[in-house]
Formats: sequence, structure tokens, C-alpha cells
Amino acid sequence: MNHIRAAFTINGTTSKSLEQAIMIGFFIAVGVFWLVSPSKILPTPWGVIGAFPDLWFKDGIGIELWTSLTLNIEAIVIMSTISLLVSYATAIPAMRPFASTISIARFNGFVGLPLLFTIWIGDQHWIKVALLVTGMCVFTVPSIVTMIEAIPRDAYDHGRVLRMSRARVLWEVVILGRFHEVIDILRTNVAIGWMMLPMVEGLFRAEGGIGVLILTENKYFKLESVYAIIFLVAGIGLAQDFMIRLFKSLMCPYANINTERK
Repeated sequence: MNHIRAAFTINGTTSKSLEQAIMIGFFIAVGVFWLVSPSKILPTPWGVIGAFPDLWFKDGIGIELWTSLTLNIEAIVIMSTISLLVSYATAIPAMRPFASTISIARFNGFVGLPLLFTIWIGDQHWIKVALLVTGMCVFTVPSIVTMIEAIPRDAYDHGRVLRMSRARVLWEVVILGRFHEVIDILRTNVAIGWMMLPMVEGLFRAEGGIGVLILTENKYFKLESVYAIIFLVAGIGLAQDFMIRLFKSLMCPYANINTERK
């Protein structure tokens, strides 16, 4: 009983198993509400499940999903490389304004960018990649830069005491020492790519993709298919999130030493 009370107390502590039980209870409550909901707009669970065969055999959702998945992976790899290079380059004072400029870009919409990328790039595939990279970069760079700025000065001083060069301090303290935090930042921000896919693929439909399919189904008010695609994408996103967390646990096992709950 004390554990349950602590779970609903500000700054209380609880076990991981109790948190999982609360999450399961939440999903059960949502499922019951969905089953008994009188809304005519919200499709029934059976309707959503029944939409999958048509999506697979008639609409080719498997091919569309593979198209979107490869597109997203390309964007993630390029975005991660650019974001890390720009963020770590802030160790050089002359590069900090460049990172700040990227950070400011997160307040701007994508109204004019497709036209600019069409003129500069031309190829629809790489235009979509560029849009996804831009959308993720403008949030990832400021997050990593803020993380770097939060590193205690003592960590740098410790490296200097050990007679490390400036480059070695950057490598040991910033890059290796905070790699687990960088993985968490990337894990959070790469999810933006799945949110942007319908917009990006809707603008450039030549290659198809899951975004084109969901917009088409929504246009003809096939809500069962729309929700089926939403749940499918959510499942893939959760799988992606799990894989990144698994990568973190393999590469940075030290990160969970003081954070695991019994």
C-alpha cells in the first residue's frame, strides 16, 4: 500500500514493476473506452484490425512502408552525422554562431523550404531527405549543445591535470564521456522523422510511401485504414526506440549503473 501511495506522491519513489502495472492499467482503460465509445467518427477496434488485409493485399502497404523506412533511415544517418559534427565543433568559438543559427531555424515553418530545395537539389528523393534532415537537425543540435554546455568545469580541469591535449580533452570528456546522453538525445529527436513523413511524402508523391498512403486513405475518409496505419507506424517507432535503447545498453553499460530501479 505504501508503494502505491508513493506512486501518486510528488517526488515519490516506486518500483519499476509498479510503473509497468500502472501503464498496463492505463492501456486497458483506453481500450475499454474505445470499445464502449459511442462516437461515429472513431472506428471500432475490429474495423481497424479488419483494414489490415486490404492494406496489405490491395494497397501494398508493405512496399510503401519499406519505402518510408529506408527514407527515414537515410535521413537519420545524415542528420546524426551533421548534428554531431556541428555540435562538437562548438568547442571552437568561431563555430558557435553557426550552431546558434541552426537552433534559431527551429522556429520557422517549412513553407519556403520545399521550393528552395527543389531549385537547389531537383531530385525528389533527396528533397525529402533534406526536409527530414532539416526538421530533425534544428532540434537535435541545440539539445546536444545544451548538454555540452552543462558539463561541469571540473571534468575539463581533471583532463588538464592528467596533461591531456585540448583535442584529447574534447575526445575523452565531451565525446566519449557524454556519449550515452547523446544517444538519448538522438533517440528522442529521430522520432520527429516519423511525424514529418506524411507532410514530406505528401508534397513529393513520386516514390510513394506510408505518408502518401495515409493521406490518400484520409482523403476518402477510410478511417479504419487511417488508424490501422497510425498503429502500424507507432509500432515501428516503438521498435526503433527499443533498438536505440538496446544499442545504448551495449555501447554504454555504465550509463544505467546508478539509474536502475529495483
